[in-house]
Amino acid sequence: MDPRQVLNLCFYFEYPNSFPDYNEANNSEGLDKMGSFSHTRWDFIKEIHVLFPSDIGHFYVARRADLPHYQEVFSKFIYALESYEDDMPVYIYLNGRDYNNHFLSVRNSAEKVKPFVDQIDWMEVHRVACRPKKNVGKKSCEKKRQDTYEDTGFCSTVCQTRDGISDGVAEPRLKPNTTVTSEVVNGYVVLSEFLSASGAQWTDGILYSDSDRQGRFASRIHKKNVFECMRLSVTDVKSKCACHRDEHNSFIPAFSPVVGLSVVQNVGGKDVRIAINAQARLSVDLCMSRSELYSPLITMVMSEYEKMPKSRKFLSPSSLLGQNAGGMTGFRCLKNACNMDPMSYYSPFIHYSLRLVDHFGLSFPETVSLVSAIEVLPNTVYFFAAAAESLLHSSPETKRCHRGFAFGYLVASLMLELRKIRSKSCPGIRFSCYWQPELPNGTEWEQRCTLKTLACLRFHAAYDSLVDKKKRLAAYKKLRKHYCSTTTNADLLVTNIVLGISSCLGLLPSWVRGEIEVSPSCRYMKWFLSKFDLPSDADTVEQIIENLRNALTSRYGVSFTRRTLENILCKVFRMMTESQSDKRYCDLSFKGQMLFRCEGTGLRVSFPTAESEDVLVDQYLVEKWAYGNTLLSVAEMIGKIGMSDKGVPTSKESSNWSVPHDLMFGRAHTKVDFDLGNKVEVQCHFFLRSQLKMVSNNLSG
Repeated sequence: MDPRQVLNLCFYFEYPNSFPDYNEANNSEGLDKMGSFSHTRWDFIKEIHVLFPSDIGHFYVARRADLPHYQEVFSKFIYALESYEDDMPVYIYLNGRDYNNHFLSVRNSAEKVKPFVDQIDWMEVHRVACRPKKNVGKKSCEKKRQDTYEDTGFCSTVCQTRDGISDGVAEPRLKPNTTVTSEVVNGYVVLSEFLSASGAQWTDGILYSDSDRQGRFASRIHKKNVFECMRLSVTDVKSKCACHRDEHNSFIPAFSPVVGLSVVQNVGGKDVRIAINAQARLSVDLCMSRSELYSPLITMVMSEYEKMPKSRKFLSPSSLLGQNAGGMTGFRCLKNACNMDPMSYYSPFIHYSLRLVDHFGLSFPETVSLVSAIEVLPNTVYFFAAAAESLLHSSPETKRCHRGFAFGYLVASLMLELRKIRSKSCPGIRFSCYWQPELPNGTEWEQRCTLKTLACLRFHAAYDSLVDKKKRLAAYKKLRKHYCSTTTNADLLVTNIVLGISSCLGLLPSWVRGEIEVSPSCRYMKWFLSKFDLPSDADTVEQIIENLRNALTSRYGVSFTRRTLENILCKVFRMMTESQSDKRYCDLSFKGQMLFRCEGTGLRVSFPTAESEDVLVDQYLVEKWAYGNTLLSVAEMIGKIGMSDKGVPTSKESSNWSVPHDLMFGRAHTKVDFDLGNKVEVQCHFFLRSQLKMVSNNLSG
């Protein structure tokens, strides 16, 4: 029992009386951290298994490893056991003999061990385990339990990927060093072969038997492999495995066993224990569970999306060649089936907003008020377009009383007037509004637009370069709730539309146009959650969105924004419930309008004529805004104003803030940096100008 000999350096497995009770008492790993032979921890332990090493090598299969286990010399164990006041059952596994009981299956006999041990190049295992590590320190994700080791196989839940996954469900990444060294791969195969012949006493079934799971994970290491991770380690009496529990292993009984193979060899004049042990991953358990939960829904949505014609799946200039949808005499538009890319619906709104910004040199706050007019009649672009055309055919020197926030009020008033006298001329809507459009009084409009202007500037200041997806969604939800808090009937759908359009123009950060809030209580999502028996909470909705986004991206090789996914889910719901929405709803466009598509953080602008080349803008369609006598970017304006970067303002902050004069009424004129191309065909100029004059006079008193 010489403590200086590695053959007396045993492995100890401490089996708890109750795993739930132990885990509860092991708060912040307090019991684990007590180290070897802790009498305090032993009060929670049912029995101890002592595994001696072997000079010829040995195999073991442990039922589970989410229990305290460690290495220490046997003489110290004897002393600790003798000084422990209570009884403690001990199972000792001596070299030279085979064992098989309720916890461990051990092979020590030469005839059982050597056929497997001889297949391993142990010096190569030693070399791999002892090679220098990258980024190993106190803050590394994996707890450092041994001085000399190499981890291979699939990662824990910390490091996952959705790339190339057919159902979009995130799965653990395969460590890049796993298949580089042939002896590492060989170790997986040898351990797998032993497992099939081990005959563990505690199981009636076959361990590690799941062809789907193996095909998705273990066979990527080797077709004969059944394990998902493996550790190579080298220990001796001065460098031992510290007390720990394997918390990242599978908890499924058929996959929780750990298989190990070790030998004692003399390397460089020192006896060392060289070992490999393999197991299944908890991260794979979770991945398979999520796939089982979400794959049926994802598969159905993908199947229905596949059936759609390409013209509806993706936005292209062909949408500007749709069928004549009618409208007022002299101002006709085109009609297309609802496209899955929401930019199809946004494009005419953006087209006319850009035209008005360029024609009148609108300031940042004035453009906020212009987009706010969309909220008054959000389910069709037709009357917004007609109002815009009436203004575009008037002098840029609009009456002073219609500048500032009053500009948007003029547009909204004109929209409602045109709708009132030409309601039968509306060629189509995108969705139904179950309320009558109305316009607030002038004071309420000013307050509403002030709130929105401050929200846009503060959001730019705080979140312009935000990258983290969860933080983006949280910030977006907060903005969405605040942005239309004073706008009657501006629900989730309407606000999502307005925020997307605002982001394209440059009123909000570029990432906003790809973001969207999807509520588990909305009609189509409630249907999906009920049909597939999924939890009705926000986390489930996010899983559906992310899984679908990555599944579609993997299949079609193009990026899908969350806004597009929301559109797809809504459409598939209507298809599956045999809705008549295709007959009721449509996307409108106009001959001569521009088309806008998202490309990363930029926007691609397409023009109706074949001679005009597309324009790709980096982030925003309007890069600089009028401010005093000059043009400034949003970031520069924020610096000039000294705007806070604390994010979405409170209602009190909004009510106490007023728009600086240089920001609202800059003497410079905002201009779009690229050629806006041809104009939309209009032959009813006189009618539109007459309506503008009447509404303008009514508003100016």
